[in-house]
Amino acid sequence: MGLQSYIAVSILLVVVFSQNVSAKERVSAVCSNTDHPELCNAVLKPGTTDLAVATLYTIDATISSIKHAKSFAQKLSMTIDARGKGILSDCHELYDDAISNLETSTQNLKDKAKADLRTNLSAALTDIDTCDQGFVDDERESPLKKSPDGDLIDCVLSHLQPAFDHSLLQGQKPLDPPETAPEGLNSSSSVPETFQSWTVSGEFCPEGTIPIRRTTEDDLLRASSFRKFGRKIRKQVRHDSTSSGHEHAVGYVTGDFYGAKASLNVWAPRVTNTYEFSLSQIWVISGSFGNDLNTIEAGWQASKFPISFINVSPELYGDNHPRFFTYWTDPKHGHWWLQFGSGLLVGYWPSVIFSHLRNHATMIQYGGEIYNSRSSGIHTSTQMGSGHFAGEGFGKSSYFRNLQVVDWDNNLIPASNLRLMADHSSCYDIQGGSSNAWGNYFYYGGPGRNVRCP
Repeated sequence: MGLQSYIAVSILLVVVFSQNVSAKERVSAVCSNTDHPELCNAVLKPGTTDLAVATLYTIDATISSIKHAKSFAQKLSMTIDARGKGILSDCHELYDDAISNLETSTQNLKDKAKADLRTNLSAALTDIDTCDQGFVDDERESPLKKSPDGDLIDCVLSHLQPAFDHSLLQGQKPLDPPETAPEGLNSSSSVPETFQSWTVSGEFCPEGTIPIRRTTEDDLLRASSFRKFGRKIRKQVRHDSTSSGHEHAVGYVTGDFYGAKASLNVWAPRVTNTYEFSLSQIWVISGSFGNDLNTIEAGWQASKFPISFINVSPELYGDNHPRFFTYWTDPKHGHWWLQFGSGLLVGYWPSVIFSHLRNHATMIQYGGEIYNSRSSGIHTSTQMGSGHFAGEGFGKSSYFRNLQVVDWDNNLIPASNLRLMADHSSCYDIQGGSSNAWGNYFYYGGPGRNVRCP
């Protein structure tokens, strides 16, 4: 069933039988009696301190989570053996029972029928626990991997990954790789490639599956609210004038483009709090800035909160050697593909999800971005890139090099007429150049708050 729903129901069991004290005191007192007091407070804080309203809110969120798990189990049952189908069939019935019990409990709460409410919440918790126990009792080898840093990695069938929950992609299966790549794309690399730390021991997910990091209680605690858990941090494109708090140091080109490529080095910048991030990436852009903009983004990001993003760092790779990313659109179907390193296709964006990028991009942007929350009324110390200014050069500063774009004839060509911009150059800056070895390039980044950036 999953940690999020199980904990939510167990919290509810304690919440609804709290003593009659003030609402604010009751939240704190009730949560202290649960197995997960910090998470309890996080769940009950967002909407209100009124426990009845907060309980209804949490029941609703839990029902939604169970329905999602039920849908996932139904899809999964079509792809596994008879033994697994039996476990999932039991879970399907248990999910229905849990949803029914939770829906009944909302009426119990409105009727102030505490005894019935306790019975129905307890039954829902039992349903969830029974489903989970079916997998615990299954003695077959689990497709679960463990990382040296403690992360648990689930190997999920490719067509069951969360991306296919998108309304435009439901029922579809992953596409085959395109037949052709842009002319001039070199599929070899001199840099030895080490992937995420859980693969160092030689373990990999089976063919046809993808690795997804398992959610933990700590992840839930870091979310600003129960409903916002797992949502991607909203980022802005440099030219969006509404990008309050978002600061950039970027290079960009405009025109009609069908792909982009760059090599960038990887660092582990300091991020000061859970509301901020620091990223380095390529943006592929088309449309009107505001509410009608299509973007594709990939690169590396540092954050204190796990997010759905291509998350890389020296800790994951074992070094900060340059890595290169290549995007291109399949000329036959308009799908955008992402290649990383020496010929590794990471995935694709289907043309159906775009209103503008299904044809081509009109801007390619390379560079760094941070979010400045201005906690305590001062500029953040969150670093961009390596945390060093561009002028410190090779070995200290972050860089993008060999900047290229794909033209109308599917050829990789240098990104000419590159423009450089920094929102606050006293905090984060950018300097460009050109050479035979590096082509068009730039250094960028900075430490954030300093004597010139108060």
